[in-house]
Amino acid sequence: QILILFIIMIVGYIARRRNFLDAKLQRGLSSIVVNIGIPAAILSMVSMKPEPLQRKMYFIGIVLSFVYHVLLFYLSKYISAKIIPDPAKAKIAPLLLTFSNCMFVGFPILQGLYGKGILLYAGAIVVSFNIVMYTFALPSLQGEDKGNLRSKILTPFNFATLILLIFLFAGWTFPDP
Repeated sequence: QILILFIIMIVGYIARRRNFLDAKLQRGLSSIVVNIGIPAAILSMVSMKPEPLQRKMYFIGIVLSFVYHVLLFYLSKYISAKIIPDPAKAKIAPLLLTFSNCMFVGFPILQGLYGKGILLYAGAIVVSFNIVMYTFALPSLQGEDKGNLRSKILTPFNFATLILLIFLFAGWTFPDP
């Protein structure tokens, strides 16, 4: 899986360098990944049926990860505004410090090293990661700090996360493909 991911990354890099992907196509592909790919990856975790102790650990993981992401985001936002003179760079720095590409790169690596079971716990981190990033961080970057809370909450990520949590705590699963 890691080799396949690496090959896909190389193909994407070459396609961009050879100008096969213009700005409009890049936005379209990014939109597909953001609005379909990531929610689908979140829902793929519903195929695991955790034991009661695993569900408890999952919930604890979500809460701790949520607190971590919120605190780190707002702390780095405050510090960045104080130490980075360029306002545009100071706005982006908290995102770079707080959020990583943990899902598309991290999940295949974790699964390769530890097996499919580890994805449940990695998913706990991604759940809070998605909630904080797409509800607070990205609107903040786009200047929508004081915007419509409803539009921030009603995102494909949060819907997928809600479905995941309902299935997880009800003990339901999707069948494996």
